[in-house]
Amino acid sequence: MKRSLVAALTACSGLLVTSSVWAAPQMPCAPATVTPQAHSIPANLPAFGYTAVNATANDIHLVRTLAGGTTADVPLTLGRTVDGYLEVKPSSVLVPGAAYELQFQSFCSYGAYPSMPLTFVADPEAPLPTKLGDLASPPTVSLKDYGTTQVTIDATYTLADEMKPWASVYELGMSVDGKVLETHRTAVAGGGIQINAVGWCDAASASLTKHTLQLQAHVPFAPPVASLPTTMDFVCPPPRINTPGNNPPTPPTGSSGSSGSSGSSGSSGIDSPEQPRRTTVNGCSTSAVSSGATSSGSTSYASMGLLFGLAMLVRRRVSGASAASRRT
Repeated sequence: MKRSLVAALTACSGLLVTSSVWAAPQMPCAPATVTPQAHSIPANLPAFGYTAVNATANDIHLVRTLAGGTTADVPLTLGRTVDGYLEVKPSSVLVPGAAYELQFQSFCSYGAYPSMPLTFVADPEAPLPTKLGDLASPPTVSLKDYGTTQVTIDATYTLADEMKPWASVYELGMSVDGKVLETHRTAVAGGGIQINAVGWCDAASASLTKHTLQLQAHVPFAPPVASLPTTMDFVCPPPRINTPGNNPPTPPTGSSGSSGSSGSSGSSGIDSPEQPRRTTVNGCSTSAVSSGATSSGSTSYASMGLLFGLAMLVRRRVSGASAASRRT
């Protein structure tokens, strides 16, 4: 009985026992990566971009596969840091047709996804592109209301000839009113690409009726390229769900304005911030969130009383057991 009471007391309060097994788990870290993530790269790639900007030559290696399955190290030169990428350049020109593996430290042993070496084949050299391509047909836009409106844009582009050797190397992003959306691409017949971009309406976009779209492409340490901008007419509704920090405080019930008194707030609409409240589950006080009224501090006092009563009961049990042992 004594052990069960102590266990209940410590499980609720967390004050009497401190154990390493109760420590919070480590947050997943973001592994370092290299760019581009392509399996076919022109031999004159200006450089790889490594997100571990403080890495040394011991942290990244380029290996070439030779005839018979043997390998040879290709020396690398680490240079400047631009836009969050460390410049990593092969000290000798890549050989077209040769297979390579870029091995690198992720600096993260407990990430959600392990980092894998980049394996690629070097393609013949190609001039860096100065043009991306053009719209093959007018883009389409669809809006879906989730309280905040989701915007989905679909567009098809024909790639310029100079862009085609680099299509898998450059990262593409659909920009709407200067803001790059989450962008996915799919190759289509004839050397074109289908773009699907998803974003969300905000206060800035809600103030516009004409929106400017542009497909952008970039790879570290090379000049970016972009399509010609185009405009679309659509209305982007302003968000109807606000974060708690952006909402005015809700006055207490029965009050016509703000006052120093405390109390439960009345029921309000979707813009109201969620209020924290305390609930008791299996005898333990826990935090919860409700969109209704704010509870008073009575639950906290009840929890304190419960803990004090349990502590006194445990003390009484221990004192009784000690007295019984002395009598025997």
